[in-house]
Amino acid sequence: MTPGNLAAFPRHRLAAPGPVEVPPAVLEAIARPVLHHRTDAFAALLLAVRPRLAEIAGVTGDVVVLPGNGTVAFEALFLSAVPEGMPVVSVHAGKFGERWAALARRHGHAVTDVTAPWGERVDPQQVADAVSAHGGPVAVTLVHSETSTGVLHDVAAQAAAVRAVSPDAVILTDVVTSLGVTDLHPEAWGLDGIAA
Repeated sequence: MTPGNLAAFPRHRLAAPGPVEVPPAVLEAIARPVLHHRTDAFAALLLAVRPRLAEIAGVTGDVVVLPGNGTVAFEALFLSAVPEGMPVVSVHAGKFGERWAALARRHGHAVTDVTAPWGERVDPQQVADAVSAHGGPVAVTLVHSETSTGVLHDVAAQAAAVRAVSPDAVILTDVVTSLGVTDLHPEAWGLDGIAA
């Protein structure tokens, strides 16, 4: 497509590079019949996948597989880990970090935003200062790889800064676009929960 005929390109269509070569084994797997979620075959597949997902995620605990998108995982993780009324420090420099803050507010939590301009990283000291200002346990929401900007945040340093001032903080992290792509060590970094 040339600039001269861009006007003819339907605006609802995604213009992406491609085509992408897909390995034959993947195409074969995609062509298999869908397993009903209440069958023994599906249960066996789910039991086989969970330990492998834990290995990829770098965790020793259980992995919960939810039927839904990343937002479903965010909300399930948040509601199961953050006590009602606990203050939240939301660290963000992009759309998905902002979604953590909106989620917390929607569920009635007081939220302190720690931000940087989109496309930049949030300084761990800013995070520590915001957590320290609360003087007690807080929940902290982080984003490892901010999908909207492509920035990889140093959640290891951010989490260490949080733990230095509030060892009992609950640290939840969006790893939707970093899981399986870059170094991720939730347990070593002190992350209490990750959503992908």
